[in-house]
Amino acid sequence: MESHLKDRVIKHLQDDFFLEEEAVGINLIENRHVRIDFLAYPKPKLVERGFLSAWFGIEVKHIATFGRPGSRGKKSKLLWQAMTYSQSVFELESSPDNILKFRPEFTLVYAGQDDPDTFDDPEWHCLLNLAWYGRTGWLRLLPKSGWAILFAGGAYFSKKKGEGNVNVSGIRHTGTI
Repeated sequence: MESHLKDRVIKHLQDDFFLEEEAVGINLIENRHVRIDFLAYPKPKLVERGFLSAWFGIEVKHIATFGRPGSRGKKSKLLWQAMTYSQSVFELESSPDNILKFRPEFTLVYAGQDDPDTFDDPEWHCLLNLAWYGRTGWLRLLPKSGWAILFAGGAYFSKKKGEGNVNVSGIRHTGTI
């Protein structure tokens, strides 16, 4: 099922982003190898519309019980995994911006949670509030309007509407907030 979700991510994002699949990096805290499902970089047409010109990560997981009680542990693990990628350095052989070694500006999770009812889950909102401090949000794939990148505070960017109300540029939450 996870491969099906990855295929959906590629289908929805390939026209707007350069995608690197299964990118390997080093977690700066644990000094351990990590592997993220996707690193994405906006194509020039998005940068012209205001999308930050930087790499970001996407972690994909299938959570069958996403919108139902009892899935807190799986959702927490997914968000924590994604947050650790923001604390990691990745190195690519080639890059549209010629920056080959970098930390992702932010990370997103995608668990197939495209059903609007999913977002009414108070538990999910609580977890996302914490994830925001780890520079982690979620990717929503929309059948008619493409995609949206969301954080606890609102929308960062969507294919249809462009810039939202969340600024992700250069903010790293460490220590006292």
